[in-house]
Amino acid sequence: LANSSLGSPTDMSVIRETTAALRSVLPQAEIGSLTTLNSDQKKIQLNELSYIVSGIRLFNKKSGKGGSGIDDLPTVLSRALPKAMEKVDAQLTVVKPFCDRITAIMENDSRSGNVNRMDPKDFLGLAEAQANCRQKEQFLNLLKAAMDTSKKQVSSCMDVYNQQMEDISTIVQMRRSVATGEVYPKFREIAVSWEGLREETIYIGMLDSIAAGLTQYGQLSMTLYPEQELLSELENLGENVLTDGERLEKTNLEEDSRICSPLGDQVKILLPDDVINFSDLKIEYKGFCAYAIAGANGLLLPGNTNIGILEYNSQYYSFSSKEAARAFSYSPRKYTYIATSLSQERPYLIPLLELHSSFSSVGDGRMVRPVQRRDFSMGTDVHAPLPSGSGIVKSYEWNEWVLRAKAIKLANIRQKVTK
Repeated sequence: LANSSLGSPTDMSVIRETTAALRSVLPQAEIGSLTTLNSDQKKIQLNELSYIVSGIRLFNKKSGKGGSGIDDLPTVLSRALPKAMEKVDAQLTVVKPFCDRITAIMENDSRSGNVNRMDPKDFLGLAEAQANCRQKEQFLNLLKAAMDTSKKQVSSCMDVYNQQMEDISTIVQMRRSVATGEVYPKFREIAVSWEGLREETIYIGMLDSIAAGLTQYGQLSMTLYPEQELLSELENLGENVLTDGERLEKTNLEEDSRICSPLGDQVKILLPDDVINFSDLKIEYKGFCAYAIAGANGLLLPGNTNIGILEYNSQYYSFSSKEAARAFSYSPRKYTYIATSLSQERPYLIPLLELHSSFSSVGDGRMVRPVQRRDFSMGTDVHAPLPSGSGIVKSYEWNEWVLRAKAIKLANIRQKVTK
């Protein structure tokens, strides 16, 4: 019962039902042969018995003849999964507009020819807020993708489970006796499918807990930059707020939007139509525009791979426009160096942009200080020169045991009475 999680081990009705199912599989007369097996064989047999008994109880529950204490996992999953996905979507509907407003203000400030640039400290505050919401958005999208995958897995498990129930119902229908070799494997398959559903239930609960923990993440940024203040600033700037999708669509609709020559000699253009498995290429900086990060003091604009990408030093970079790609192509080393330097000043950019490989002191996503070992020799300056001219100190003693004896003598003197 503890292994299968099909009811409470303290519930007498569950214990009686499980005992009856076990006796139908393992009669009293065969218990002696089980005890003669070695430890490994016993584990295998007990595991098989657990699956078969679980399958029998699940079949009884489906038939309406038992299944006491067994949770209705299909119903639990049908309710828990949509609720968990709704929580993630609710957070995305808050963080995305906030990120779009911050991005619009930063993009306006970073345009060339802008004479009314904001104070660098104010821009840095916006950059931190943008990175914060971008990171939260990434986390939420990962959770949403994991939940979508889990939803497909649950659907697949349910189809298999229902089909297995139909198969075994067909086998036992209108038959007084059935060969154990025919039904026991079916019971085992049912138990394995149910175990898969139980694991998905635990997994969804874990994802839901993570999503709940992310609720407070990013609240400080939204407190520092209230919605009305951002909207007022955008109105003063005359800037339209574009979502990431709208920004990419706007670039795609432009004529001759694809990256083209002339470019610098150190880069190579890769277009979607010219490269097999183009979508599988790993884009640096998590797909954000390489020029915007370095040229606009950490501005995180999504790159548009539809216009092409640039290859530099066997690494691939995407850009928000062909003008950004052209500017990057003339000094790729400069811009990659600036991006790395920015990450050193702002460590939160390292996991956000996946820059761990750019630092020798970073490994597996954790900051690690390299251990440096060197051979040194040192000595005690025994006879240092004195102002009197003599460098010999006759009271100096190097022997540890002599020093200990003096210490003991002094300790004893403290306990004596002097005249």
